[in-house]
Amino acid sequence: MSETEQYYQALKLQRVDAVMIRLPGTSHGIASRPSRLIAKIDNILAWFERYQPNE
Repeated sequence: MSETEQYYQALKLQRVDAVMIRLPGTSHGIASRPSRLIAKIDNILAWFERYQPNE
């Protein structure tokens, strides 16, 4: 987790639009519970909605 936080801070210092999402009690395999999988998918979909080019 410390490397993730360092990477996130480096992005923010470079003024890169970035978000770090923490799910308590999880590791790399966050899809082990359905609720965590849903949270992961929700965040991915929100990213696409935010950065989808305007038509």
